Amino acid sequence: MPHLRNTTRPKQDAIPTPPFGFRTGRWLTAGVPWFAPFTAIAATMSVLALAISGPDLTDTADRILAAADWTQPRTWAALLLRMSASGLGFLPVAVAGHLAYGMAGRPALIPGLLGGMAALGVQGGILTGLLAGLIAGAATMALRRIPSHRRCATLPRPRWSPCWPPWSPLR
Repeated sequence: MPHLRNTTRPKQDAIPTPPFGFRTGRWLTAGVPWFAPFTAIAATMSVLALAISGPDLTDTADRILAAADWTQPRTWAALLLRMSASGLGFLPVAVAGHLAYGMAGRPALIPGLLGGMAALGVQGGILTGLLAGLIAGAATMALRRIPSHRRCATLPRPRWSPCWPPWSPLR
């Protein structure tokens, strides 16, 4: 009878975690395919508005829209300019939310969006939105490392809550 050998496979080494710089670069570049068309469309609308009405439109757009003479091309150009400014103004919020979501998943989405809104509140731009998203994602990743109560691990977890609340009848 031949000698029986241990047929279990040896454990492979765990895949090493890439350095922080590579992970950060991956998080930052993940949103480029999503935000490039968004930015391009808003910028095209702005260029089109300025081509229709001229460079003085930026100073007089509010007055033109207040008059609301929709038979004039300048009114439509002013509307295009305001729509493109709104779209580009929302970009820091979207970038912050997307970056936080890419770093830490769904729990970081709302903190990232709120950080992006705070970036708008201080008249920050894209870089402020990036910083807000990085902070929100890193804070959420740090909070995930805090061990939860053992009771939370044994309960069937709903999709919307990390743990049943203490007042729940399912405790």
